[in-house]
Amino acid sequence: MPSEYIKYSKFNTAGRLSWGNPISQEKCIHGLAVFIFWRLVMSKRIPRVKRICQSCSKDFEVEKWQVDNGKGKFCSHQCMFDSRKTKVDIICPNCKKTFKAKPSTIKRKYKNVFCSLKCFREYTKGLVILVCKNCGKEYETHRSHIKHRGSSCCSRKCHWEHNTGKNNHLWKGGVKFWKRRDRSSQKYIKWRESVFARDNWTCQECGARSKAGFPIIIHPHHIKPYAKYPKLAYKKDNGRTLCIECHKKIHRESRITYQKIGRGY
Repeated sequence: MPSEYIKYSKFNTAGRLSWGNPISQEKCIHGLAVFIFWRLVMSKRIPRVKRICQSCSKDFEVEKWQVDNGKGKFCSHQCMFDSRKTKVDIICPNCKKTFKAKPSTIKRKYKNVFCSLKCFREYTKGLVILVCKNCGKEYETHRSHIKHRGSSCCSRKCHWEHNTGKNNHLWKGGVKFWKRRDRSSQKYIKWRESVFARDNWTCQECGARSKAGFPIIIHPHHIKPYAKYPKLAYKKDNGRTLCIECHKKIHRESRITYQKIGRGY
């Protein structure tokens, strides 16, 4: 029975009563009275915990569920408001002066707190002198660039020169250069076409072949790997026609990813 009236009281805790209907008015008033009565009765059964007010240092009791939810730090609303007015000494990162600010400003997502808007603009737009890792010249850059994306070179040209070749973290000893050179040569193109013509442009694994309206991409596959047997790279007997799906499957089984093979090799 009380739960039925509590249901009405939830919608009228702010005093919003529907005065147009006297029946609903009576139910809401009765439900609110029952809700307050049961709240007083149950408050004696809810476990309470002793706490010390963070503002006035007085002992007070608070319900345990409020402590579990991170509440119950102050004994009253006045103490809570007084704690927000107190200020803490902070050092400005730009002018190095001490100033007072609210504790809430320190807990924000921004790490640096400045004494004025002028110091904020000077610190964020301030220029720092660095040395280029490529040409060795000194150059100026913003602090925000160093913080968010880093800065190691004075220009795009120096950045490109510094991160190409052996300095690049993806460097593999110049393998890509000779692969690209050999596979764009006329010798490789003739070997590729001869393998396709011998197999009648048909996949030797699944038998797929291009038809009108249903094109199929085919690759020339080296039976013995190109890297381990470079002398057999252009032998017709070492070639085999495969569709793109079968080519992926074979290299996946041999633990060579399709991305390392390249497109159509």
